[in-house]
Amino acid sequence: MTPEEAKENLDKQLHEILNWHFSEDTGSPFWLDWKKTSGWDPREEIKSFEDIHKFDHFQDEWLRDEKNERFVPKGMDGRPFNIFETGGTTGLPKQGLVGMTTNMIMRCFLILYLMSTFHEELTG
Repeated sequence: MTPEEAKENLDKQLHEILNWHFSEDTGSPFWLDWKKTSGWDPREEIKSFEDIHKFDHFQDEWLRDEKNERFVPKGMDGRPFNIFETGGTTGLPKQGLVGMTTNMIMRCFLILYLMSTFHEELTG
């Protein structure tokens, strides 16, 4: 795979993730509320992975304090999920969801991690 093909694949996967999580039909209550309060729609603003810096830093407290059900996408309503918790090696433990949507949730957490990492690198 060439670097250009890899970038195209990454951008395509990013668009799929954004379309799922920020759609009124399939998105989770957490991300739909985030979209309303932030005043912008990532599906319209993020054209490629290079635009990921437009997201603010992901707050650790969101994973610690939000109810787990708020992260379940509407597109997965009624499907079972499990809760996992980190060991807290970098602070207080955080919780996340695992279930039939493990691949999707892990992709979402990857995006959140990258958002956080790139935001810190860009803002110092």
